[in-house]
Amino acid sequence: MSFIKNMTKPVFSILINHLASRFLFKSLNKPFAESDSYNATNRLLVEQAKITLQIKYDIENLKKQLSTSNLLIYFISIISIINTILIISILLKI
Repeated sequence: MSFIKNMTKPVFSILINHLASRFLFKSLNKPFAESDSYNATNRLLVEQAKITLQIKYDIENLKKQLSTSNLLIYFISIISIINTILIISILLKI
């Protein structure tokens, strides 16, 4: 169960950050007062960059978790095959 929680957290984080990124991008296209336009645009660009970096970080974490989970699945598969072979050998001896 914790595996599912660990996998869904980065996915939701990516989704939320993507939506926030879209909102900030739309905000860049809105008109500002002449004196505030430069500062507001810079602040929005900085926020956009932060969100983009967070999305990249979340994607990298998700990739790491997926590779770890694949190894775990292979390990469990090998153990189940070994167990099946042992059960068959025990049944053949009986």
